Formats: sequence, structure tokens, C-alpha cells
Amino acid sequence: MSSAVTALDFRDIYPLNRLSPEALAQLSAGLRLREVAAGTRLFGVGETPASHYYLLAGRVELLDAHGRLLLAPEVAPGAAPVALPQDVPSAQELRVAAPSRLLEVDRELLNQVMLSDQPDSAHAIELAYADAVPGGAWPEAFLRARGYAGIGRDRLDQLFRALLPVPVRAGDCFIREGETADCFYIVAEGSCEVTRRLPDLPEPMRVAEYGPGATLGEDGLLAQSPRNASVRMLTDGCLMRLSGDDFRRLLQPALALPVSYAEAREMAGSGARWLDVRLPGEIGGRRLPEAIYIPHPVVRARLFTADPSYRYIVVCDNRRDSPVIAYMMSKYGYDARYLEGGYDAIPVGDLA
Repeated sequence: MSSAVTALDFRDIYPLNRLSPEALAQLSAGLRLREVAAGTRLFGVGETPASHYYLLAGRVELLDAHGRLLLAPEVAPGAAPVALPQDVPSAQELRVAAPSRLLEVDRELLNQVMLSDQPDSAHAIELAYADAVPGGAWPEAFLRARGYAGIGRDRLDQLFRALLPVPVRAGDCFIREGETADCFYIVAEGSCEVTRRLPDLPEPMRVAEYGPGATLGEDGLLAQSPRNASVRMLTDGCLMRLSGDDFRRLLQPALALPVSYAEAREMAGSGARWLDVRLPGEIGGRRLPEAIYIPHPVVRARLFTADPSYRYIVVCDNRRDSPVIAYMMSKYGYDARYLEGGYDAIPVGDLA
């Protein structure tokens, strides 16, 4: 390992920060520091980069297949490195926008070292299932959500065996707003759009667009309520379908965990934060004085600004929204539970 690479602080560089000193030494031949000039193209759409890239200083641009700017990550000297997209094949073009310092990590060597040194890590699990499950790169993208990678190999084995591939064509609507929720989907190939009807608009409003690895249909299953949006394919593709029963057996128990009020009070006494996700019209005078109040639509928009060092107890009034938010937070690596019974489980004397 060169002296320049040895001087790097790997604590902020995932997954290198999970490796033992012996594994880092083994990986040393695959580490390279580069000073890269503005305008350098590192890889393009559809290519398979030989390296993982980490931006240590400078600015890069991520462009879509039409050359449109998606993101422009920038790192000041001395700030924490930024991991750049690592999809295979790449869905973006990566270009250096200003003189930059990059760490290159040989992809194949890193995969070998991770599988031997950290066989139960999320990264190693991604690699194992990306190779074992047919249908392209979607397993790796799916497992990049830390909650899914963390449910354990036994449960993941059962999950992948239970998935049913469903070919779809552009224009197919596979989730319809208002219908009964009976299954969960993972996008394996292609892209889709989510739309929702609003009272003041004559046409459904487009809410989001998703590609391989995205998951859809959880909300209705968790809340035991009709679908709250419609999802239509924008391209031909393939979906992986999981029945509602298998979702409740494999994913819900691992990612939407209920707690009693006594357990929640004990968690709060140890530093956990109450998160009240009711809408303004649902409050009705009942409120926990120590709770953070963020309506559930806002939690979705601000999820990645939440402090991951805290545990969270999610509470609502209708017993539907809190399991959904707890699941969503757990999916992305937060330690979240929901209060079983909602506000009805809280003694009146504990309310403001």
C-alpha cells in the first residue's frame, strides 16, 4: 500500500471501514489515489466500471443517458468522502467537473476480500445474491437498502424463493389506487411511475419514478388499507411479485416491529425519541409532550435528514400510518419501532 493511501482515514469509507487490518493489506494492490483533471470521463451509461470510486476532494457530475445532469457531488478538502454510484451496469455517466482527488478500489478484488473477511456484511450479502438470483442487477440495488440486507440470510433465502417474476409491457398498470392491497413488488427490469389522484386536479399527479431494485406496494399491506396510488410501467420490463401472506411472514416482522407502551417508555428512558406522525387534523388535543411532531408525508420527504444515532418510536392515531413509517425507516437503516395501539395505548395522565 502506498504511503499516500496508508495516510487515508478509512473510518468514513464504506465498506473499507468494515475490513480487518489483514484484509486491508490484502486489498492494498487494488487501491489507487488519483488526481483527475476537469472534463475526464470515468465511465458511461451501460458500462461496467472496473473500480469503485470515492470522491475525496473536488466535484463530479452524474449524467443520465440523455446527458442531463442528475447530481453534482462536491467534497471540500478534509471533509468526509462521498461514495459514487456503483451500479453494474452503470445507469449514469460519471464525469469530473473540477480538479478532483479520487480513491479507486478494484471492484473484483474488493468483492473477493469482502466475501472472505466480512461474509455477513451487507456488502457481501449484496454480492452473494447479485450472483445467485437471475434477472440482472436488481438484487444488488434492492439490498442496498440496509434494512433488507440486514434481515439475515435465512430470511433472504426464503424471500428470493418466494418471488414470482411477472413480465410487463410499457403502459401496464400493476397497482391501482383504491384497490385492495394483496402483494408487494420489486422492480427487476424497466422503469415505472407512481401517480395519485388529488381532489383539486382533473388528472392524476405524478409523484415519483422508479427503476430496478425499487419496492412498491408496502403501504397498503402494512396499513391494511386500499392502495393509495397507482403505478404504471414506462417501459417494458419485469417485476418480482411477493404475495401479501409472504410479505407479512418474511418482511413485516423484520422491519415493522411493534412495541407496547411499557416497552416504549423504557426505550424513551434510554434515549429513544418519540416521533408523532399524525396529520394536523388528527391531533384533537391529545399529544405526548416529549414527542417530535412531523406529519407522515413530511417524514417521507425528510427521511434522510433524521439523525441515525437515535432510536425512534413512531406513534399515530389511526394505527395505520405508524407501521408504514417504522417500516420505511427500518428499511433505510434506522432503528425504529411503532407503538402498538397508537395514542389509545397511552394513559391519559401521560398526555399534554
